[in-house]
Parts: sequence; structure tokens; C-alpha cells
Amino acid sequence: MKAGKARLDIAPSTYKGQKAVRSQLAMQTGAGADVVFTLRDTIRSYYTPSGRSLYYSKTVNEGSRHNFEEAVFNVENGLFNVELSTWDKIGNKRLEHAVKSSPQRIFDMLSLLDYARGIKTGSLVKGREIAVLPMVNGAMVVDQHLIYEGRVNVKTGTGLRKDCLKVSVRDWKYGSERETLVIYADPNDGNLPVRLDIVLGGAALSARLSDYSK
Repeated sequence: MKAGKARLDIAPSTYKGQKAVRSQLAMQTGAGADVVFTLRDTIRSYYTPSGRSLYYSKTVNEGSRHNFEEAVFNVENGLFNVELSTWDKIGNKRLEHAVKSSPQRIFDMLSLLDYARGIKTGSLVKGREIAVLPMVNGAMVVDQHLIYEGRVNVKTGTGLRKDCLKVSVRDWKYGSERETLVIYADPNDGNLPVRLDIVLGGAALSARLSDYSK
């Protein structure tokens, strides 16, 4: 069933006077799916042209949950730092707050998507772990394991088929392995995202490329 639609926009921008990339993923369920589970989420990320996260936000409208998540990134004394906050939009109060640091670059979902799209697969073996990257998730930073799943023939939203590389992103947030994101990208078209399978809250979404412009 076509449950709704998603739109991914990636464009040059600035963040606090610094050159940046602005990436935004907006998702909404349609009238048929709304009966089962209503979702209206917008994820926005600013990151440097080299892929270092600067700012991330997620407007969450999933079922009865209406939150706003925010992550502000900086680098200091050789450490990558992020300040995380989750706000209840209805009660206008902060639910969670944390500051995390890592010697390794900390990603958000969209900067991690950008990283995964840039992976060179020439010498990779199917099923092999590519990298383990820390990524913000609410008020937490959770290691994400990127697994190369080989080449897959994928149908776009318009019915065309493309030979895509497949990267599975997994974590162990709740003590067991779960897949949080699957990226199918066309290496013959600048690793253009052709399909994204995303787990958000209580919903699993599949977004397929229907149109794009450069």
C-alpha cells in the first residue's frame, strides 16, 4: 500500500556564517495509513561540505507523540561534542537533555546518509561491516553499524529499475540488533538515493525516488 510520501532536499547553504549543506527529509502518511498510524515528521540537518554535523532537528508527530528533538554540534580540544534536547511540543517543556562527547565524529541521520552515499564499494565484500559510526538518537548517541549488502535491482516510484548499492544501518540500542535505515543508491548517477527504508518510532517507512532535480 502506498502509505504516504516523502521529500528529500539537499542544497548548499550556510549555518551561522559557515559554508554548509542543508539536508531535509519530510515524511507524511496518507489518508489511508492515517487510520492505522499518523506520521508527520520533518528531519533537518546542516553539515559541512566534508560531512561534519553542525545542527540537527527532528519535528516528531507520530501517533500521539508530538516532540521536537534538537542537536547542536561543536569541536573542542580534539573532541566532537553534541548537546541534545527533546521537547514536548504540547506542554512546551524539555523532556530530556544531555551533552555527549566522542573522539570520533558524531553523525545525525542525514549526515550519515550523506556519508553512506559516498562509500566506494569496489573492494567491499557483501555482508562486510564498513564502519561503526556514532549517531544522535533523541537524547542519546548510539553506534550505528554500516553493512554493505551488495548490489540490488531496485524499482523507483515511477516503475524504472536501477542497479543500486545497498547499505544497511543497524544498532543495538535496546540490547538486540535492529535495522534503522537501509539505503539504496545508484552508483551510476552520483550515488543518488533511489530508495530509503526508515524505522521511525512505531512506523517503518519505505520512500522511493519518484522525481528529482539537480
